[in-house]
Amino acid sequence: MLQVPIKMNNTSKYFGSKALKIEEIKNLLDGAGSTDKDKMEGMKRLIAMMSKGTEVSSLFPSVVKLVVCKNIEVKKLVYIYLVHYSELESDAALLAINTLKRDLEDPNQLIRAHALRVMSSIRVKIIIQLVVLAVKKAVTDSSPYVRKTAAHALTKIYSLDVDHKETLIDLVEHLLNDGTTMVLGSAVAAFNELCPTKYELIHPHFRKLCHLLADTDEWGQLHILALLLRYGRVYFSNPDKPKVPKTKQPKTNDKGSGSGSEDESSEDDDYQLSSEESMDPDHRLLLKMALPLLQSRNSGVVLGVASLYFYLAPAVEAQKVGKSLVRILRNSRETKYIVLSNIATMAVKNPGMFQPYLGDFFVDADDPSYIRILKLDIITSLANESNISRILKEFKTYVGGDDKQFVAATIQAIGRTATTLKDAADSCMNGLMSLVSNRSEIVIAESVVVIKQLLQMPTSEEHQYDDVVKQLARLLESVQQGSARASIIWVIGEHLDKLKLIAPDVLRKLAKTFSEESDIVKLQIINLGCKLFLTNPEQTTKIFQYVLSLAKYDQNYDIRDKARVVRKIIFGGNCQSLQANARSLFMAPKPVPVSTSAAQDRQRFVIGSLSHIVNHTVPGYISLEEFSEAPPKVDRTSKTPFQQIVHTEFGASTTTPTVSTSQPVPLEEFYTPSESSSSYSSYDSEEGSYSSSDEDSYEEGSYSYSDDEDAAPHQTSNPQYSKNSQTDEFFDFGIGPPSTTTPLTSGSNASSSLADLLTLNPIDATPVLPMTSSYSAVQPSGATNKHTLLNSINSGGLTIEYSYLRLPSHHGPNFNPVRLWFKNNSEKNIQSIRLSNLVSNSSVEVKIFDPISVILPGMTVEATMHVDFSQSASNPIKFEITCDLGTFSVTLNPSVGELVRPTSLPLGEFETKQKQLGGLCEVKSKVKLDAPNVQLPQLPDKVLRFANVGVVHTDLDAGHFNFAGMSLKDSILLLTIIVDKVSGEGTLTVNCPDSIFGTQFVSKLKQEVFSR
Repeated sequence: MLQVPIKMNNTSKYFGSKALKIEEIKNLLDGAGSTDKDKMEGMKRLIAMMSKGTEVSSLFPSVVKLVVCKNIEVKKLVYIYLVHYSELESDAALLAINTLKRDLEDPNQLIRAHALRVMSSIRVKIIIQLVVLAVKKAVTDSSPYVRKTAAHALTKIYSLDVDHKETLIDLVEHLLNDGTTMVLGSAVAAFNELCPTKYELIHPHFRKLCHLLADTDEWGQLHILALLLRYGRVYFSNPDKPKVPKTKQPKTNDKGSGSGSEDESSEDDDYQLSSEESMDPDHRLLLKMALPLLQSRNSGVVLGVASLYFYLAPAVEAQKVGKSLVRILRNSRETKYIVLSNIATMAVKNPGMFQPYLGDFFVDADDPSYIRILKLDIITSLANESNISRILKEFKTYVGGDDKQFVAATIQAIGRTATTLKDAADSCMNGLMSLVSNRSEIVIAESVVVIKQLLQMPTSEEHQYDDVVKQLARLLESVQQGSARASIIWVIGEHLDKLKLIAPDVLRKLAKTFSEESDIVKLQIINLGCKLFLTNPEQTTKIFQYVLSLAKYDQNYDIRDKARVVRKIIFGGNCQSLQANARSLFMAPKPVPVSTSAAQDRQRFVIGSLSHIVNHTVPGYISLEEFSEAPPKVDRTSKTPFQQIVHTEFGASTTTPTVSTSQPVPLEEFYTPSESSSSYSSYDSEEGSYSSSDEDSYEEGSYSYSDDEDAAPHQTSNPQYSKNSQTDEFFDFGIGPPSTTTPLTSGSNASSSLADLLTLNPIDATPVLPMTSSYSAVQPSGATNKHTLLNSINSGGLTIEYSYLRLPSHHGPNFNPVRLWFKNNSEKNIQSIRLSNLVSNSSVEVKIFDPISVILPGMTVEATMHVDFSQSASNPIKFEITCDLGTFSVTLNPSVGELVRPTSLPLGEFETKQKQLGGLCEVKSKVKLDAPNVQLPQLPDKVLRFANVGVVHTDLDAGHFNFAGMSLKDSILLLTIIVDKVSGEGTLTVNCPDSIFGTQFVSKLKQEVFSR
């Protein structure tokens, strides 16, 4: 036989038992005579040690020096190390900033991308401006791999400094215009992190996202599916709306046409959807484009499509995903648990999705306990008249197993099945009665408890289960388990009319062993004594008094208290009315028990989310909106068609149209002939079905995906990069060239020292406007500074902060969205946080946030409430925050600057309107700046922080500033500030038809801008 020698990978030696010491690796990296080969060897060993979990941060100074190495392979390994440890060694990582800047200009796209990734991973706030400018340049890079890295960097910047949110959103919007699938998935991921509900950015890209969904990498597909699911719930109508009956028309049997037989159309032909209820073409496009992803090899993608169909598709079409979900059960135990958890929730609402695959949910011998419990829940949900006999036969097999916990769960599943299917109740009762003779105490105990629940259900015959009650009474002496004995005693007390002869004797025997019984049994003995005394006092009065005397001295205070209360009610006391109504108190009809599974409780969370698995809200969870009766009408026509983007500077890209997206593009027309034939050869676009006949054919899908962000395309040069003295000056900690859209300075002398950058305030570093030209664009909106609503000292650990979001509210134009941050500063979970006892002016309307189930220690959860302050800053809102720590009263004070929205006005029109709004509509006040040379350049920025207005005109030399806004009640507001540059004295003028609002605005503006 020919033997082929197997060549081992030469890198395996780095993961062997023999590992170099830290000092030896240090000598390889920065030794006196170390060559590139030595450095490569040292870095490989260092990365191998990192991968095994060894702490090697002590070598950070030696590694950071290697960023200047000319060897590309060494530099790649250095960047991997820096990304891993830059957050821990942030100060030392600053030494590499200048080198990283130069690498951003490198012709090699991999080097540019790695440099940007390292720079964005350095968690130091003083260089955040550098990273933002680097990302701005990267989003216009010619390489899609670099643009993808830039998209990943946006979320890192946002987590470090939320003050740049609006700038980052602008960059996300730019990246969403990208036509490259490699970039698109990362851009949507950044969107989901920064502004997950800013759907106005998605409208022009919706159809593009649908068409390119199949071509995006698997990681991007997950983010796009999650986004489109939330989008669809807001802008599409419920596909399962009730059908409207058609007007009946008399049928005519034309024997001269066809075969002459009567029309055999289904019952659905008698119904039709009204034009308002018909499915939106874009809704249908989304479902059609997502369906082929069920062939994906990635279980997460299949689960994402299943979630999309479960929440957005008609119930009949949702059944298409059942087979694919069953297919991905052939994975690891961890994956199987996740998939089964989601199937269990879906099966509760739509069991028809999985009933054809009932056998796939039967328990296997090697299934762990947590898988078995989930399968039991699913089988119970899928039970119906046609398969109940098969299910009960399977349950009978499970009961004979050795796993007692699983056996008990099976018996509970039999009980749930009986409560769901009334016709199967007799079969389930007979099966449970056969189990009470089992040798296992656990089986007997659980069977008795379930039988007790079934006896509470209403029956068709009055004496249907008399024999069952008598047989349970006979078992009382042999059953020793506490819950089972308590259940039998309860059954005897509820059916005294069937056990008149033996019930007193049962009480006598229980009185003998009262002191030896468990607490739950003692409580039921007292209940039984009450019922017997009320129905048969002649035989049971003395025995019952004896039981109460024993309970009076019991160690458990619950039993003592109950005995005292019962004695007072039954044997007399000051309240005769209670004694007269004792029978109503102790023998009242009992409600039928409702048996639920864990899957039903999880329905409040979105399928496929982490919150659904852990069954509580986790940070970052976004709930789904309910379908609207009248979804908003939006224009999804792309402003720019599918395009080839010619990247220049950010904000100045040019495009070459290729395919228009004003109407949905047919699948066969969107792809090229070769793509269509290869990727969709087994998919019928008209019928939406697959021609594959075997489930295993899913494993051989024809898609190709990039595995992660390190999977770069072929290297391309970047000729647009050139040395720029101003850019170099900036990355040397100076101030570089202003952006074409958001200049950083107004032409003042720039300092190139590190000290100047270190003294920059992150808030003051917000880009300001050019001071010598008219500006008529509306300023971008964003969140204002945070204010404390509740501190942790008063609440015992819960801190609540809030800020006003300068964003439109979906509740109406008069509402202000208010973002709340709930932080748990204690060492235990805080649960059930909700708003209660709202007290406000009758003219104020509040849309409260959804209750928060739990906040883990150290975690922060966000929520949003929407408030209509009725255009008055004197309408505070008082309410209470309730949680398990207590109830706390808080007050939300409106900010007059947030009761306006920015508007765009040319300077000439501004002056015209200002003349029209004179007299009573004009409010003036004198102001003064103590240091005009310093404070005057900062004045526009302070005004924009205080009020959500737009800049009309600024002239720093003349000290003249004009701003314009519209109140939420659509009243124009014109603001003029004139300040003398020498004396600092000036005038503040507000023109507004609402003179009261104008006066409030001027007063608060002076306090916030000129008095601080």
